[in-house]
Amino acid sequence: ALHTLDELDVRSVTLEAVFPSANLLGDDGVGLDLPPSWFFEADWDNLDAATETHSPSFVIHGLADDFIDPRYGPMLHAALPDPRHLWQPEGVGHDDIHRVLRETYGEVLGRFHADPYTDPVP
Repeated sequence: ALHTLDELDVRSVTLEAVFPSANLLGDDGVGLDLPPSWFFEADWDNLDAATETHSPSFVIHGLADDFIDPRYGPMLHAALPDPRHLWQPEGVGHDDIHRVLRETYGEVLGRFHADPYTDPVP
């Protein structure tokens, strides 16, 4: 999503469990400083792409994510221009927020998309 936002005029964007860059993801995943091209065809520098975003953004990254490190959520959030929001719910893994926090998830997303300039997290 981040790499197409400069081509689209969107009211707001929600980013869930996004890694900061292919390089960092690869380094963390294998524990070695290897070129991203060994694992990915593109650089996928989401931190750099985040700085070019012009829409209000909402980063969601569960603290129980065992696939994409939860510490990446605040990194991405910090790279985004304001207005930006961050939600890191406890007990939520990589792809299960809609099951773990079914009603809360819908309510929080609804609040963000209704008014992306106000923090949607209670």
